[in-house]
Amino acid sequence: MSEVTPETKLWQSVLNVAVDDALQCRTNFVMAKYGIRAYKYKKGKIKEVRHKTGYLRYLSEIDEARIWFKYPNQHFNFVCTSADCDAQSVYDRMKKNINKMERQEKY
Repeated sequence: MSEVTPETKLWQSVLNVAVDDALQCRTNFVMAKYGIRAYKYKKGKIKEVRHKTGYLRYLSEIDEARIWFKYPNQHFNFVCTSADCDAQSVYDRMKKNINKMERQEKY
């Protein structure tokens, strides 16, 4: 078994961050910010909130990561290959896990 190069470790970290973002539960992040207004996401609805807190989190980051996994492109393939992972296996596994997470969020 060969030693993993620093570049491969870097791309594995990039892939790992994307996985972490995609599998975050949207309902755990009460606040979302769109433009200059803040909104609360709860039970599938977004409501405006007047006061912002330190726990402000962009829900769009979760959505972007999920789209990146569910609709792979050349960048997805490059990251998977650079991380020494099979892109099709990553796609299959993440699509299943993201769909499971989205089903949980509807309740």
